[in-house]
Amino acid sequence: MVVIDATIMMLLFRPETSVPADAQGNPIDSPHERVKHLIETLEKARIKVIIPTPVLAEVLVRATPTEGERYIREIGNYSVFRIENFDTMAAIEVATMTRNAIDRPRRRDFSATTWAKLKYDRQI
Repeated sequence: MVVIDATIMMLLFRPETSVPADAQGNPIDSPHERVKHLIETLEKARIKVIIPTPVLAEVLVRATPTEGERYIREIGNYSVFRIENFDTMAAIEVATMTRNAIDRPRRRDFSATTWAKLKYDRQI
């Protein structure tokens, strides 16, 4: 089982998505093709790709209603994808991760916006 984030989803379903950078800050070569190849490889290997509902929401919020319907249809066309709810166990895990982060001394000062994004990313 593999879990994907919104960046991977956007690269798969929206070709115009900006190209992510590598560790050195250089644009990654052929990101759309790489993601498609990854999904095809996982599908052939019968490895499920989990799309957490927070990821789906993040992708859909950037889409028009027509695009959103198309994404849902396309997800359904792949046997490899499985949309998973953010459930009780996930909430417990996020709470534990967040509590541990609060209890740890911060290495740098996060803005409220950064902290909110971090908490949202933990849900994914």
